[in-house]
Amino acid sequence: MRILVPLHAALLALILTLPGAARAQQAVATFSFEDHLKRAWTNELVFYPVDAAVWGRKDLALLGPDGQPAPHQWATAEQSPIAKPSVAFLANVPEFTKATYSLVTRAAAAPAPAPNNELRVTESATLVELGNPQIALRLHRGAQALSDGPFAGVRLSSGAWAGGGEMKTGPRPTAHEAQITAQGPVFLEATATYRFGENGSWRLRFRIVRGEPVVLVDETCDVPAAAVWHLSLAPGWQPTRMLYRNQKAIAGSNFGQQETWPLGPAADGQPAFVLEPWLHWNHRARQGNWFSLYSETTADLLMVGAIRAGSWLDVSRLEAKLPQSPAMLHFTTAGGGFGADFPLLWGRRLWMLGTPDRDRSLADVTKSPQTIERHSAPLPQHLLIKHGDFPLDLMKDYQFEVTNEPGQHPRLILNAADVAALRKNADAEALRQKIKKQQLTTTPLYDHTMSASIEAYLVTGDAALGKYLSDLAAARVQAVVDTYFNQVRLATPGFAPHMRQGTAVSLLLADAVMDGGHIAPEVRRRIKAQAAFIGYTLNRADVWSPARGYAANPNMTTSHYGYKATAACFLPTHPEAKAWIADAQREAHEELETWSDDNGGWLEAPHYALVSYDALLGVSLMAHNAGLGGDLFHPKMKKVMEWLAKISTPPDSRFGGFRHLPPIGNTYMIEPTGEFGIIARLWREKDPAFARQMQWMFRQQRSFPEPGIGGSYPSLTGYRALLLDATLPEEVPAYGSELFPQTGAILRTGFPGPRETALHFIVGKHRQHYDYDSGSITFWGKGRILCDDFGYYGRAPAEDHSMVTAASAASDMMTVDGFAPAPHADYVSGVKEAWTRQILFVKDTDPLGPNYAVLCDTLKQPDPSAIWRLWTSSAKLDLHERSVGVTGLEDVDMDVFFALPQKPALKQEAISRRAGAALRPDGAQVTFPYTQNGIIVPMTGAPVVTALLLPRLKTEAPMNVTTLAEGRVLRVQTPKGDDWIFLSATPFSFKQDDLEFGGTVGVAQIRGGKAQLTLGALGTLKARGQTIGGKPF
Repeated sequence: MRILVPLHAALLALILTLPGAARAQQAVATFSFEDHLKRAWTNELVFYPVDAAVWGRKDLALLGPDGQPAPHQWATAEQSPIAKPSVAFLANVPEFTKATYSLVTRAAAAPAPAPNNELRVTESATLVELGNPQIALRLHRGAQALSDGPFAGVRLSSGAWAGGGEMKTGPRPTAHEAQITAQGPVFLEATATYRFGENGSWRLRFRIVRGEPVVLVDETCDVPAAAVWHLSLAPGWQPTRMLYRNQKAIAGSNFGQQETWPLGPAADGQPAFVLEPWLHWNHRARQGNWFSLYSETTADLLMVGAIRAGSWLDVSRLEAKLPQSPAMLHFTTAGGGFGADFPLLWGRRLWMLGTPDRDRSLADVTKSPQTIERHSAPLPQHLLIKHGDFPLDLMKDYQFEVTNEPGQHPRLILNAADVAALRKNADAEALRQKIKKQQLTTTPLYDHTMSASIEAYLVTGDAALGKYLSDLAAARVQAVVDTYFNQVRLATPGFAPHMRQGTAVSLLLADAVMDGGHIAPEVRRRIKAQAAFIGYTLNRADVWSPARGYAANPNMTTSHYGYKATAACFLPTHPEAKAWIADAQREAHEELETWSDDNGGWLEAPHYALVSYDALLGVSLMAHNAGLGGDLFHPKMKKVMEWLAKISTPPDSRFGGFRHLPPIGNTYMIEPTGEFGIIARLWREKDPAFARQMQWMFRQQRSFPEPGIGGSYPSLTGYRALLLDATLPEEVPAYGSELFPQTGAILRTGFPGPRETALHFIVGKHRQHYDYDSGSITFWGKGRILCDDFGYYGRAPAEDHSMVTAASAASDMMTVDGFAPAPHADYVSGVKEAWTRQILFVKDTDPLGPNYAVLCDTLKQPDPSAIWRLWTSSAKLDLHERSVGVTGLEDVDMDVFFALPQKPALKQEAISRRAGAALRPDGAQVTFPYTQNGIIVPMTGAPVVTALLLPRLKTEAPMNVTTLAEGRVLRVQTPKGDDWIFLSATPFSFKQDDLEFGGTVGVAQIRGGKAQLTLGALGTLKARGQTIGGKPF
């Protein structure tokens, strides 16, 4: 017996044996398929390699599962996707069933099978035609092939022939050949080959399968100079509308919703359709991996699809910056037609044409947008799923059976030692009562309640709960599989990892019950097989490939690799698991090393930074539990958490006096994170001091149980509560002012306490999931928010932020060019094209003392478009000649004083925005309407605005401010004494009495006859007999 693929490799796998099958005829080879995916496979073209002694034998017949003859065809190595001489046949496998096909020798008296005329070929000097009753294709030969390209037309359902083409631009082919390369009862194949001089080539292979309304095209080219072939789909018929799935968030249509569009000039200025094998969603409504044209007056519909995205771009050429044909085709209605240019340079394209039934294809597009059908894959897309996304011929080579598993579940987030400790410390009887009281064996299970059920089961082993959770796990894993085959709402296999959280959650739930003794053996086997399918799918370049540009926002890549790690660690003995987890660890390590700056600042805004961080934590913890090392204790894992802790707000009275993440960029309002508590427990032995500080910050953020709000975080779902330790001690960190070079700066005083003053400055190249806000600030004074952001409601414009907007500073990135923290004052500055922002943050040892900020915004030259804005969280504004009184919403007001040579043209404006989520004091998540009053200063008169932000208690009088040296020197008379502020974008000198300054930034705080001197940059400062700095200017 010779086994080409081991038995344990077969979900839909091949076993090739010598005689022994229980059939009347002598079996030469047997092919067995078993479905574990709950999918009925129908008329699936499959190829299997056979020995040279078997290939081509005319005395063999193929018997199907019913024992009746089935058509088969010998395929050459070139025709077979596995590049070996093979037998090809059409397989049918019912769901959850095993089907067997056998090659047998015919009995001497057995009649030969009747000839089959379903696949037909016609050839002439000028045309090649191949087809079946559902579809046919014509290819040019001769001179017309050189001028028009290969495509002469496709036969539609009505019998009409549609389409054509032309060699449009660039070098022209010098030779052409079109020939039939495969002709049998299973499939037809024709090849068109072009030569461009001696070195250039273009080859197209067209395949038609028996019983399928599709033409499959495999196209390769290597042309020294770029040429263009134009494919036209309109000639020969009159298509009037397009069927597609919307792929952009627009009014009246959601992602993945079926839509139609009348052919003609596009009102939105976009191409009629952008076809690409990997969908870049939210770029255009009419963009994706398929579309269909149809006629409103005939039964005709023509589908076009792009398949196997991994083959369209070669990573090695991308890395070497070598040219290749783009993985995107723009179809237009130019000239009243409908077609696209196909660039011919270097590369490969796999695509398809189809003629599915028009009425069945359009059956759901007119249904309500509230129906699932409207958001499901229509018939044309199911052809693409069958022939492109998940053909049986691909699936059959996967190994779905896993044997010889060491250890037991759970092993992903908790391991055996963790479970033993949990059982030792838990009150089992209390948990048994909880199961009854909360009806955990029947209550719907949600992600945020899963921990309670998992804990109760792991501790008690309750049989009813085990059965309930096992059934739910099986259903949830099945649902993940179904999303790939049905593509309801999720319009392609690679679409939106942030909407595929169930991938990880289902396996995490299954991990808790797989070895509890309450899951049926066949269900356990099926979950393992489906987990293998998930692992294979997630590791396909067709699904996610950042190297090819098949990716979206950074956190989505992290999420995708987190799912890969979950599948791999769920099946540690699978032959591919080692490679899968290694790839996930490689990506996680690279992200830690390159996606955070030297001080931990992440490349995405805090909310999305936590999406990534939580996924990285999941990858690292699973690898750690599997004994694979990993980055659980990587220094950047610590640094990033410290960044999130350090930029967290002062205690917020709106949130019961707790801290939360700053609502900057795409971060929600009043969004706390519980990640600090999990890190505290995991790091308790590795770095006890850091763990204690994280435990303190966890409690400062109300011991919130989730990583954030406004969405789910799947990586640790069901186990978060089990990763916390309420007995851990806490320690107050010594956080001060700090720079995160590519992310921003935090300036603070009074930490920790209820009356902290803090300023957050957004600056640096980390701009993912931020608004147009680089250079903006938020400001807390004496424990109250005074200048806020509006939170995440989309990508907010620069005008919604406290910053300068100007045509001469239109870049989206301000870079730091100075940072100097000091005991009595901090200084930071940044540059964005023509705009320089300098910030002096003046501090007092008393949190209720004179703690304030000075902003100096300078343009290199006057800009009529420039506007200075400061948005205030306030009840009202009182505008004066050179100042604005800000009436706070709580017990702190603020005076904003402008130090300008001329009177500023002060204006005010109130705007309201609604953040997508916020946490109320009662724990409910709600949208957050927010109105702020803006101080507006047009900068048409002068290219400099210097403003003091002076917070004070409502019971205190405003401080007096005197302006000198054209606004570059300010005297602030505080209750503690006089502060002398020196601030300018260019060096200057100043002398008055015993006060002398030279440079760009400094402060002299006069307290009790003594001076506290601070310089923020190179310069000299003298006061009260003291001197700091170098030589005077």
